[in-house]
Amino acid sequence: FGNSLEPVTILTFISYASVVQYFHHLYRNESCLDLRNKAWYWIVFWVFQALGFCLGFSSIFGDGALNVFITFCAGLLLWLLILTLVIVPYLQFEFYFPQNRWGVVVFAVLQTTVACSLVGNLLSTFVVPGNAVLDYLPLRQVAFFLGIYGVNFTAILMAIFIPYLAKKVPTIGVQRCLTIAQYFGGSLVVAFVVTGFLIQSQYLYQINGLDLVRPSIQVSCVNAQSIEFQTQDWYTLWNQTQSRIVQGDAIVLMTEEAMLLKNDAQVTAAMDLAQSIVQQTTLAKGALVGFTYVLFEPGATMGTNRFVLISSENGGTLLWNYAKSHPVPIVEYNITAGSPVLPTASSAYGKLGGAICFDLDFPQFIAQAGRAQVDLLLQPSWTWNAILTRHFEGDAVRAIENGFTLFRCSSDGESGIVDPSDGESGIVDPYGKFLARQITGIDPLQPSVFILPLRSHVSTVFTYLGFVFEYLCIAVSAAVYLVLGTKAFAGWTWAVLLD
Repeated sequence: FGNSLEPVTILTFISYASVVQYFHHLYRNESCLDLRNKAWYWIVFWVFQALGFCLGFSSIFGDGALNVFITFCAGLLLWLLILTLVIVPYLQFEFYFPQNRWGVVVFAVLQTTVACSLVGNLLSTFVVPGNAVLDYLPLRQVAFFLGIYGVNFTAILMAIFIPYLAKKVPTIGVQRCLTIAQYFGGSLVVAFVVTGFLIQSQYLYQINGLDLVRPSIQVSCVNAQSIEFQTQDWYTLWNQTQSRIVQGDAIVLMTEEAMLLKNDAQVTAAMDLAQSIVQQTTLAKGALVGFTYVLFEPGATMGTNRFVLISSENGGTLLWNYAKSHPVPIVEYNITAGSPVLPTASSAYGKLGGAICFDLDFPQFIAQAGRAQVDLLLQPSWTWNAILTRHFEGDAVRAIENGFTLFRCSSDGESGIVDPSDGESGIVDPYGKFLARQITGIDPLQPSVFILPLRSHVSTVFTYLGFVFEYLCIAVSAAVYLVLGTKAFAGWTWAVLLD
């Protein structure tokens, strides 16, 4: 799981290829349940993988020896799941059925079930290795059909195919292996041609370039963190917000937890300021201001992380006051989770949706945007620099899955725009293309300004199929566990009787 943050994409493939090759060498034609003389190989592998996870994730929970130790323990737990629920069942499947040609698929299905469904749904898909292979747009576009589950499955299949085929040559022969390679290679080519067509559909024939020009608006991110009420930074923050509205920005969005507020009176003051500022727009279609804060009442040990969106219509209309649904484990231990309902609202710039940072690491939650046919999703974020790029790219997959444009504003990370075909602060279009991205800080005096093309919601296969592929992987995994359990129990019973 450490390689979900791997900056060198090819190493993610090499990592899983090495894992499979390691155990192929350890167990050639014998049951992996026989640990005699081999227990140390398993322990060394387990610790080594946990160290890899620790190297990738140790800075997420902060600095210091204790945080490193916690991350290492988390790595031990995660790789214990991989060992017991992926590697052991795969090796036993190969042992019980040496003539089979489906072991490579079994491994990919088991790994996807554990990484995406078990761990991903619990801790977020940020720990899914598929997140580290999103640099290649045609592979990322698999999410249009099957979501991150399909991306991860395809990546694992590609990673382990060659070592798997090399292992099968002695048992099923060279000719059969070549046939499998032809089918696999052909299927992969067809899949990437289809996803390539999706990405480049508007360029497949000669057209007037002016037809590709879309209506666009100017938008901006105001970067800040935990600014307290009526301090100098407070006035700077709101002055910058006002300045961007006056300069013609259609949407001004603050980064996550821009303000630290301590009572309802301070929240009301922020609301009044936003309503006053947004009405100063000169745009015919009006403007929107999104401000963020964390609220801790006096004496309270738990707070809420909120995102408020105000429209210039009717003197400053409140479109939503949303509480973060998925606080980050450990990091946001003192934040109460909000409602699991994603906020949406109609506007002059299309149907809007909103979510905060870590919310986008949960496909089931963001799928509400696809079903609601959201055109533009606004995401305030706070992504510390240790994970900024990979986290943005992982968030961008939600745009592909659900067919919306993503406008992300992140402090101490990356901001930008992602088209629904692609994601720092930035803008991502519905095909996962990064239309704009910029590494940002926390200084309100340095806002990030982008041009956001307006486009309608894109209908995706994933929106209609939902999580069918995930459920299929779970069902196949359950069947594999059942068959292997039955075989193991039968063998154990006969061994006892014969003894």
